[in-house]
Amino acid sequence: MIQVIMMAQIYQRRPSEILGIKDEYESYCFDEVAFQLLTAATEKDGRINWDKIRWKDRRPRDKNHTTNSELIKFIQKHGITNNNNV
Repeated sequence: MIQVIMMAQIYQRRPSEILGIKDEYESYCFDEVAFQLLTAATEKDGRINWDKIRWKDRRPRDKNHTTNSELIKFIQKHGITNNNNV
């Protein structure tokens, strides 16, 4: 998300344009979140400090939380099936 926000600033485009979001409401919602994150990360002197935001991945993990390593082990054990009925 940070990369999209920074690219939008450099290219002077809306973040939703950078990602090619076509739906008007979805692009508005995405841009609104990007604006809120940028506002939260901006210091009083105008500097952007992304460390001000508490990102989800920095929270302590719950003991029941499934990690990517658990998913990888599962796939290695059971394999991947291609179900075209989804």
